[in-house]
Amino acid sequence: MRRAKNQSKEEYTEFLSEKAVPILEEWIDRIKSDQLLEPKAVYGYFPCGRDGNKILVFDPKTNILLGSFNLPRQKSGNQYCVSDFYRDIVRGQPTDILPMQAVTMGSKASLFAQELFVSNSYSDYLYFHGLAVQLAEALAEHVHSIIRIECGFKNEEPTELKDILAQRYRGSRYSFGYPACPNVSDSRQQLSWLNASEIDLTMDEGDQLHPEQSTTALISLHSQSRYFSA
Repeated sequence: MRRAKNQSKEEYTEFLSEKAVPILEEWIDRIKSDQLLEPKAVYGYFPCGRDGNKILVFDPKTNILLGSFNLPRQKSGNQYCVSDFYRDIVRGQPTDILPMQAVTMGSKASLFAQELFVSNSYSDYLYFHGLAVQLAEALAEHVHSIIRIECGFKNEEPTELKDILAQRYRGSRYSFGYPACPNVSDSRQQLSWLNASEIDLTMDEGDQLHPEQSTTALISLHSQSRYFSA
């Protein structure tokens, strides 16, 4: 619910309090009472190494090469590539660690959203679908925080929500489909390596994640990694 063009900050705050917050609270209560979400997550740490714009990924148990992610480099500005935030491969061997994660809100969320849509309950569909998508992002942020803490950066964790939203923590979470990782199909091998079937998360032939309210990511813990556009 965006601020209207001629709406003052005070009017917008009042509007949110009177209209948006009650709707949000109503949907949170309904999600809990009807158990509409089944949040699940999986993550892992993989030996890796940088080779130009590629990140080579190795099996954590055997150190055998699993595959790679070939990522684009910015054509201007800082000319960043996600691979820059990992150490170079040395004599074919990994020298760094690539954390990866996948989260989902579960199939029940997708089915319920579809039911709302086909029944022409468009407002309810938009409210529920939007909230489920944002909760998937919230779960992804939570798992990212767990990874940062497990990797020894607890002292750099923010304590205020505003600092989390401003990315005042170490590292970045790169999801496929965005400019830094545009190839959505790359997530297919990621799901396989993470055994995402354990949380009932799959990808179809059209590179669509199922359930829909799901997200995957590569994690960089480099102190200078930030989000960037193509």
